[in-house]
Amino acid sequence: MARIKALIEKSGEEIESILSDYRLGQLRSVKQLPGGQINTNYRLSTVTGEFLLRLSPRGRLQEEIEFEVSVLSHLAEKGVPVPTPVRRRDGTIIGSSDGSCLVLLEFLPGRTLGLDELTAETARQAGRLFGLMQGALSDCRPSGSKQDGDHPLTAELVQGLLAKVQDRGVLDLIRRTWIETESRRCHSVVATEGVAGGASAVVV
Repeated sequence: MARIKALIEKSGEEIESILSDYRLGQLRSVKQLPGGQINTNYRLSTVTGEFLLRLSPRGRLQEEIEFEVSVLSHLAEKGVPVPTPVRRRDGTIIGSSDGSCLVLLEFLPGRTLGLDELTAETARQAGRLFGLMQGALSDCRPSGSKQDGDHPLTAELVQGLLAKVQDRGVLDLIRRTWIETESRRCHSVVATEGVAGGASAVVV
């Protein structure tokens, strides 16, 4: 899938400079990870472990990154398998490099499934994890702010996914889940703002 934001290129020396703000020991290897549409991700191996350096494109507000980090930290505390943010030497989590916000996370091994691997059982497993996440977030009070989340982008991605999925069970599950998500989102907008506008349309 084509990227929405350009990759942020960093040399080994630049990454070593970034890591000097952490207590992770000597850098052993650096690998820029493929995939993704917005952030740039590097897998870092140090003498103390494996980490993910996430660089956000210029223009993203620190309060947006703070929101994301606070949610990840809350999920990790609840035992949900998510990459845990790593604190810098000064105790903060969010850093910056050449105008881009950055966050260092513990690396979680895994791989991206191909479309031919998406089955109804895979969707059910994802649904169970999503339910676990929703339950863990029931008492979350994030810091920072992220207006409307990434909903418009998500709507675009879902529309593209619907056009590619061949398994009828998976297709129906995606449709039902998206309709329910849209319904909850519109209800939330009405409850908090008194208006129902702003829903991103996906033809299902």
